[in-house]
Amino acid sequence: MKKEENPEEAKAEIVAEFREKFSKPYNVAASGHIDEVLVPAETRSNLIAALELLRDKKVSVRQKKHGNIPL
Repeated sequence: MKKEENPEEAKAEIVAEFREKFSKPYNVAASGHIDEVLVPAETRSNLIAALELLRDKKVSVRQKKHGNIPL
């Protein structure tokens, strides 16, 4: 960028390319980095559904094979 004749124009081009590539969540969802893109109007219902799934979840803790050695 320093060797360019017009560094401001080169910088604006790089910023525009970056924004086009990374500013939209649909590109990230298409690549598989996130599971779902939520519409803001549906956020509350999706959150309620997810919390209802976890309401009756039981966490099982494995028992320790060895206890602490008394010193």
